[in-house]
Formats: sequence, C-alpha cells, structure tokens
Amino acid sequence: MDNIQFELHDIQRFPRVIFLNHLTYEGYASQWIAEMDSLLHRQEKFVIIFPDGGENENREDRKLRGIWLKENKPQMQRLCAGLVVIEPQESQRKRLEQQAAAATQSFGVSYYFAADQQAAETLASSLI
Repeated sequence: MDNIQFELHDIQRFPRVIFLNHLTYEGYASQWIAEMDSLLHRQEKFVIIFPDGGENENREDRKLRGIWLKENKPQMQRLCAGLVVIEPQESQRKRLEQQAAAATQSFGVSYYFAADQQAAETLASSLI
C-alpha cells in the first residue's frame, strides 16, 4: 500500500483495518489523512474497527478529519464497507448508535456496534 508507514491503523489483516486509537496524539490528523488516502488508493473494500477506549481528539484534528471525510465521501461510500465500534456497555452502545445516524448521513459510511473484539471481527467479515 504505497510507501506510507502506517502508525494509526493496523492493516496486517486487510480488509479488516484496526484503528489504533490509543496511539493518537495532538496533530495526528495529517498522518491519519495520509493513511486514509493510502487505503482508498488500494481500490479495495475494507472495514475499519474502532476498539473501545474512548477518544482523546482535539478540535483541530476532528475538524481536519471531518473535512477530509466530506471531501472523500464518494470514495468512502464505495470502498469503506463500514465502521465497527467496539463498546462493551450496552447503554453506551445505544447512545452511540443514536449519534451515529448523523455521522453516517454526513460522511456516507455506516456505523455498526459490537460488544467485544470477537463480535466486531465477525461483523466486519460479514460486511466485506
């Protein structure tokens, strides 16, 4: 996949891609964008799995990612089969599911939720 060094996404089991949210840092958006560009450049369907563990994203990184997602909406709709979020707590999953509808409409990619890694892997496999 290009010559980019992936730091924020584990692509060893492509088309299942794991977002390494614990490795994000202030200013990570430019690295994230380069990695996402590389994923799209492959022209192969993929799913991104988001492990539980919360978010520590600052406003500028979120803004840059949002711009990229809107600019690349057609490609993401075509190539990203879904975003699978792992959230062990059912009440939190329900809350996230409600919020995901707006994100799906804005960015064109469906969000799915799983209670654990195994369920996320099974769900990801069914989407591809």
